[in-house]
Amino acid sequence: MKQLLTLLLFASSLSCFAQLDTIYTSTEKIACTIKEVTPDAIQFTYPGEALSNSIYKNTVNKIVFRSGRTQLFSESTSLNKINHRRRFLTINQTQ
Repeated sequence: MKQLLTLLLFASSLSCFAQLDTIYTSTEKIACTIKEVTPDAIQFTYPGEALSNSIYKNTVNKIVFRSGRTQLFSESTSLNKINHRRRFLTINQTQ
């Protein structure tokens, strides 16, 4: 009986986690509610909090929404080879 109760509690905790959106980065998995996806960032809130957080899109690998839809993000910058010193001066640095 005790094992059955433990199994039920574990199953209910999984279903609670499954009702959130999940952001996957190269280092972590963030369970949250996504509020907005802009061209540069993703706005989200943690469960039980009202504070809005943001993360740069270039640090995100994918988002799995609570509906089951997956949105993949790829590196959008193309790197050009620098052939001359003067070309180095035209580089724009981003985060």
